[in-house]
Amino acid sequence: MLPAINVFNLIIAVNYLKNNIPEELFEAASVDGLGHIQYFIKIILPLSQTIIVVLILYYGVAHWNEFMNGLIYLRDEKLYPLQLTLRGILLQNQASGLGDVDSMVEQQKAAELIKYGLIIVSTLPVLVVYPFLQKHFAKGVMIGSVKG
Repeated sequence: MLPAINVFNLIIAVNYLKNNIPEELFEAASVDGLGHIQYFIKIILPLSQTIIVVLILYYGVAHWNEFMNGLIYLRDEKLYPLQLTLRGILLQNQASGLGDVDSMVEQQKAAELIKYGLIIVSTLPVLVVYPFLQKHFAKGVMIGSVKG
């Protein structure tokens, strides 16, 4: 189970808000009669789309790659997340060490092919989503960089 707020992501979000949203906007909004909630909804959220997309991507990838909680807490194999299912497939296809050399070589080749296929299966969804979010992600990664 992932934490509700990751400290690293919180630091990124706070730095983004401090560096990219001037305090004068709040003053102008309060002169126009906006309260704190209206200011947040009408001004902060539209200006924060970049950081929101970046944080969604970070949380999505972290959730997609979650392994330990399923391993610790789940006992029913039907409820296993993808990473545990892939681990089970890899463990089943380990070379047993019994038989002649030719069969062991064939088993090893098959195990490697399965391993490479599982890598593709586990990374493909993230690779498909990433290009649509790339412009936001590249902008969001530069948030904490040194500006000179």
